[in-house]
Amino acid sequence: MNQARLEWIEQQLTATMPQWEADQQDAGLSRQIAKLWEERYDHLLDEESLEGAIWYANHLNLVLHGSDPALIRKLSEFQRKRTDAAIKKTEADIKAIEKWLAMVARTGHDEESKYREHLLEMQRLLAELKGEGPHRLN
Repeated sequence: MNQARLEWIEQQLTATMPQWEADQQDAGLSRQIAKLWEERYDHLLDEESLEGAIWYANHLNLVLHGSDPALIRKLSEFQRKRTDAAIKKTEADIKAIEKWLAMVARTGHDEESKYREHLLEMQRLLAELKGEGPHRLN
């Protein structure tokens, strides 16, 4: 997707939001905005766009009382993408902490125990995200 398409998406969101805010139960407008947020995410692959796509798709699902199986599958796909992103971030955080702990292991550091505790918390979170423990993310 090119920059012109992204600008068009942003313009459409800006133009459509006042109508939607006036009638948030309008399924057509809600569907249009949810699709625009999904396209924005497809272009940018950023957390803000993913969260917007999830929020508006979930809102549409509520408006439709859960009657659209394709939308329910889309929400499940978005949740998987959110979880995958959280796993990648948590893995990167764990690697950074492990690298820092390895570096200070030779010399010691006043906050080493604090970081070891944080590392354990991050490892527990990663296990939960991967389905190896209780789920906390919605």
